[in-house]
Amino acid sequence: VLVQQGTLKKGDAVICGSAFGQVRTLTAATGPVEEAGPAVPIEITGLEATPALASGIPEADEVNDKIDLLKGVLQWDLEREFKDRLWRIRRNLRQTGEALVETQRSRRQIDETMRMEPLRFEELSDRVYGLAPRIEGMKMRVGDAMGDQRAFLKSIAVGELQAQKQRLDIYTVQARFALAAIYDVAATVGEATVGEVNE
Repeated sequence: VLVQQGTLKKGDAVICGSAFGQVRTLTAATGPVEEAGPAVPIEITGLEATPALASGIPEADEVNDKIDLLKGVLQWDLEREFKDRLWRIRRNLRQTGEALVETQRSRRQIDETMRMEPLRFEELSDRVYGLAPRIEGMKMRVGDAMGDQRAFLKSIAVGELQAQKQRLDIYTVQARFALAAIYDVAATVGEATVGEVNE
């Protein structure tokens, strides 16, 4: 291949007559090279077929026109979608910023909680331990009150039992008198009946 214009490098796309492909290697008369300029005869590999001898690139202008047209279409598409893409990117960036602010706020709250909770726990612990003497005092007062209550109930029970015993004693005396009266009446009636029988 003889380069007529420009520079041919590895990886370039090439059309030679009806053959086309991508340059894999470039070999000059001196050996392998990375690129070749105008008027430098080189041997290339990477074409899908061997081109005809002395074939030019008649389709090159048409291909260049198509490439230019494609570039224009791509540029137009990019410009047309640019505002929409820019708006979406800005929206996503704003949402990301808001999420970042919310995350930082949550982190500050967590840090504050981690800093304050031990102090609150210590204060609560001090209050609980401060209640211990009051609880002991209340236990003593409750114990004294229970003792007084037991003594009071015991005195009530003893008084009631004594009153019942006195009533039982009175009932016993009354029952004896009633029994004696019954015996007297029976004895009097018995004597009267025996006297009548004897007469």
